[in-house]
Formats: sequence, C-alpha cells, structure tokens
Amino acid sequence: SIQLPTSVLAKHEINLSGSEITADDLLQRKHLNAALLNYALYNTNTDGDNITSGSAETILNTPVGNIVSSFVYNSDPDQFSMNSKLIRLDTYWQHIDPIKVRSYVLGDFATNTVDWGSSVRMAGFQWASAYKQRSDLITTALPQFSGSAALPSSLDVYVDQQKIYSGNIPSGPFDVKSLPFISGNEVMLVTKDVTGQQTISKQSYYYSPQLLTSGTKEFSVDLGVPRYYFGTDSATYDNALFGSAVIKYGWMPGLTLTSNLEASSDGLVNIGTGLAMSLFNKGVLTIAASGSKYKDWRGGYGMVGLEGRLSKYLQLNASYQKTFDGYYDLARVSESRFQKEYQPLEKSSGGSIPYTALANSITRAGISFYPGSGYSMSMNYSHLKSESKHEYKPLSLSVSGSPAKNLNLYLSGFTDLADSNNYGAYISMRYALDSKVSTTSAFTKNNDSNTLRQEINSQGGQRI
Repeated sequence: SIQLPTSVLAKHEINLSGSEITADDLLQRKHLNAALLNYALYNTNTDGDNITSGSAETILNTPVGNIVSSFVYNSDPDQFSMNSKLIRLDTYWQHIDPIKVRSYVLGDFATNTVDWGSSVRMAGFQWASAYKQRSDLITTALPQFSGSAALPSSLDVYVDQQKIYSGNIPSGPFDVKSLPFISGNEVMLVTKDVTGQQTISKQSYYYSPQLLTSGTKEFSVDLGVPRYYFGTDSATYDNALFGSAVIKYGWMPGLTLTSNLEASSDGLVNIGTGLAMSLFNKGVLTIAASGSKYKDWRGGYGMVGLEGRLSKYLQLNASYQKTFDGYYDLARVSESRFQKEYQPLEKSSGGSIPYTALANSITRAGISFYPGSGYSMSMNYSHLKSESKHEYKPLSLSVSGSPAKNLNLYLSGFTDLADSNNYGAYISMRYALDSKVSTTSAFTKNNDSNTLRQEINSQGGQRI
C-alpha cells in the first residue's frame, strides 16, 4: 500500500490548441519564383465631375526574399497636397526566416513600438521576430486549468455553458492547456469516474493578446530616417537618423514584461519599461513608465490601463497616460521636426485635432455589451489634451446585429464634446440575396455633408 500526494504524480496533459508545429524540412523547401500584381480601379462621377482613381501593389518573390512596391493614383491632382497624380507608398525588400522566426526588411516600413507608444514611418533596416508568419506557433498566453481524478474518469470542458471538449482521462492530476481563442467568462470542468461520481469545478477565464506564454520573446530593432507626407508624396525623407529597440518577454504565466530604447542623431535618448499582468483571470492590468532627454528638455511618461470582462455580456476598458515636463519619444521628435520644417505650428494648431504624439494627456474608456448571439453594442470615449490646451473629446457609439438570417445591420456615430460642429453618423444594411449575391445600402452624414451609397456584390468580389 503506497500513499502519495497528487503533487508528486505526473500530470496528464490535454492540449486544446489544436495546432501542430510545422516540421523544419517543410519550412526549408525552396521558395517559388513568382511575380504578382494586386490592383483596384474606381471611377466616380459627381455633378459631371469625373474622377478615376486606383491602387496597385507589385510583388516579386525570389529565393532571397520579396520585393514589394505599392502605389495610388488619382486623376484629380488637386486632391493631393503634392499635386501629383501617381503617388508611391512603400517600397521594400523583405526576407522571412521561418525556422529562426525572424523578419528582415530593407526599405520603407512602420516601426514596431511598445503597446503604449506610437509608430514612426521610416526608410531603413528592420530586424524583428516574425511570429505572425508562423500561425502554427502560439505566443499568446492561453488559459490553463488543473484538476485531479481519483479514478479513471470522463472529462467535459464548458465555456459559459458551451461544451468545447469531451474525452477520457486516467486517474491522478491533469492539466487542461491552451484553451482556444474563444470569448468567455467562466470555465467549468466536469469529471465523472467509473463509479458514476461527478465532480464540478469552476474557474474564471479571460483572454488577452497582451500576455505572452512563459519564455516567449518578441523583439524589433529599427534603424532609418523618418518619412513625411506618406500617401501624398512619393519621397519626402528627413536627414535625421532614428533608432529603436523593443523586447517583450513572457516572464511567467500571467506576467509579461516590456522594455524599449529610442534614440536619434539630433539628441534624443528615451528608455522605458512596462508590464502586463493578469488579474485573477478576470482582466489585465498594464503599467508603463519612461524617461527621456532631448536637447535641453528632460521629461517623463506614465501610463496605467485596465481591461476586463465583468460577465459574458459586459466588457470594460480604461487607460490614462500623462507626459511630464519636456518628454520626447521618436514620434514626438518626428512630428516636431516635421512641423518646424514643413508645417509651422502657428499655421496648423488652430482648431485642429491635437496629434496623439504631442498630447500632454490621453484618457480612454470603453464599454462593450453583448446582449445575445449576433448582437453587440459598444461606446468609447477619449480625451486628448495638447500643450496649447486644445482639447479633443470624441464620443462614439456603434451597434450591430442580425435581426434576420440574411440581414445584417450596422449603426455608428460620433461627436466631439469639445466641438459641437464636429460630428458624424453611418448606417448600413446588408442583405444576402443568395449564396453568391448580396446588396448593401449605406448612408453617411459627416458635419454638413450627406452620402448615400448602394452596392451589389457578387461572390467573386466584382462590384456592380
């Protein structure tokens, strides 16, 4: 007769992620040599004024990487500040190493920044992790639950009363790992042994992409010169050199740490750190702080955020960030240099929406309500306050639902609580005539303008 506590027994593992890791020999197969062209063409006639526009993306796939270039065209150059009909967007070379899960980019790109930061468009070189290219690798911390069975038993797993797994387990402790990406509030484990005795245990469950699995590292190193007038000019680059490095590490289940370093050739040094922490499997708390030195300015930054699900019907989120003294990061340096060189502050700040990168404080709050299957409602509020005391207070509301089998309705609206003249609304109705054809009616009101649009779409994406 041997008596042992369950803590010393090997656990039976049940992995619900459903994904298998791709073998290296498959990842090492030769690349295809191919050339692709993606394009879209549009023609608009308004009160006799005919405008043709379009976009194109060219991709050359080679064994040493992809060469990508994209463009937009508009027959009315007056709509573009640079008075050019054809505008180049991005041009870059990219190589993905699927085994080391690394990405290398040379050309135009947007920097990978921390969750609380702002990206900058640059031309240069980027070296980063590439987990988004490997869907078989799950880096987000998925919920894990444990239990114990005295005898061989059956196990049923429910998320908010919906069964997602059913199987058999041996006697002893067990782990239910990697619950799939499903929205839920409560997980229930039901075990029934060979004698018919049933045991029920309930635990909270909240999924957030801000949390990484233990030991996972995501990083990005970016070096280049900032780019301005993206979308309105093909090549406007600054002569300053920008550099940034970001690392995100899953230290333990429910705790992810982040660090970043930013610098520029004209004197910026910015160092920051942050964390994301699970709160009793009901939400996630994020905290971040950083300090900077730029020329004669020194300053600091702080942020705190909270998101969580109160029930399966209600989800909340809120955050507050504040800059102190003369705080600068790459986004703020880029915007300051742009306004000094191309768009002086005295000509751009009056009555305009304050730039996020230049805001002294940003408050955000949101609530989402899910009354039933196929229906959702959300309300969001933000408050941006700039150095010039100018404020922007957008309040938005959106509602979506499917009152009938083939009918979808969507309604959204916003207003600026700091400017009663800034408001808008959008409503659309989509009806599926059959499996291949659908029709969409939409009405948009933005300040003093009204737009009515009617579309008929086929399964192949052709628009009539």
